[in-house]
Amino acid sequence: MVAASSTVRRKRPDSSTAKAHFGRASLFALRWNDWDPHNPDHLRIDEAFGKCGLHDPKTPRSDSYVYLPSGVQALLLEWKAWCGDSRPGAFIFASKRDTPMRYDNYLKRVLQPAAEAVGLESITHQMLRRSFSTMALDSGASPKDVQGKCSTLRLGCPSITAR
Repeated sequence: MVAASSTVRRKRPDSSTAKAHFGRASLFALRWNDWDPHNPDHLRIDEAFGKCGLHDPKTPRSDSYVYLPSGVQALLLEWKAWCGDSRPGAFIFASKRDTPMRYDNYLKRVLQPAAEAVGLESITHQMLRRSFSTMALDSGASPKDVQGKCSTLRLGCPSITAR
């Protein structure tokens, strides 16, 4: 990503695969101690961040672990080495003030400009979620598996929810 001043800014790891496994509120509340280097393929989800601040996940099922593919693990290791604050309690995706990044700011500052750069008029977090579920169903994944990854898809109507 190139900033307006022509200096190159380091991109956050593309965790779109991980985003589909849990909500955006959980993604931006992740701390480095949620990712255990001795068990790197699991990421603990125990907090969420929304407009009212940090809180527990909505449901007991959301307070759990998600699987991290090796590619995402490699990106997180790279990000950890570069991000500047990898203390256990630090947020993985922190704002400039070391607070969780607000997902509406991420949408406006990162996702929407990226969408415009490739010719899309608009994009939302929900569009990413639906794209993931649609591609998973189109590639032959079972609706039950897709529901498990997206946690809130209605199993009886995956084609409507996904597309």
